[in-house]
Amino acid sequence: MIKMEAKARLWNVYMSPKHSRELALNIKGMSVIRARKFLKDVIDMKQLVVLKRFNKEVPHHKGGPARYPIKVSKHFSKLLENAIANAVYQGGDEENLKITTIEVYRGHPKKTMGAKAIGKAKQRGRRASVLMILTQDDKTVKVVKKTEKKKTQKVKEVKKNSIKKVAQKKEASATVKKEVKKKKVVKTKKTEKLQKTKKKEVKKK
Repeated sequence: MIKMEAKARLWNVYMSPKHSRELALNIKGMSVIRARKFLKDVIDMKQLVVLKRFNKEVPHHKGGPARYPIKVSKHFSKLLENAIANAVYQGGDEENLKITTIEVYRGHPKKTMGAKAIGKAKQRGRRASVLMILTQDDKTVKVVKKTEKKKTQKVKEVKKNSIKKVAQKKEASATVKKEVKKKKVVKTKKTEKLQKTKKKEVKKK
């Protein structure tokens, strides 16, 4: 099964790695159009993101403990647009794209230290790195591959024609050179005969 893949990454972005993990779990497996709408609704505080792992002391809603991670969803929407642009550049259709894999990693913290009592100071700042991969089914990819094959065939035909033209020019130049050589040989023979006849005439005199 051949699939078209397009990747996009975020490196060490200032956002909550816990909220980014929860949002990634909610988005994974969605189509691109549905995920775009989902993120937009989260930013507008119309759609809740259910927290499955990091849900201690979180207020409960209809689906369970949930929040509105607006900052994370803004970064995710930018990442999604980048991934879509990469997929379209490779020849994919926006309607047939899906988020098959999305991975979240904890990034490097800031250098500044956050003060705490009893010597429990820690480095401030929460960063996260995200990898998003979009894929497309075989049926849609085959159409793109057919167009690519046609283009490659046209390029090959153009190359063959150019090679044939070059070979024909070489053959024509070779034949011209042979004819010139023949003419030179004939001229030299004629000059030699004339010289011989002149010498004979001089001797007779």
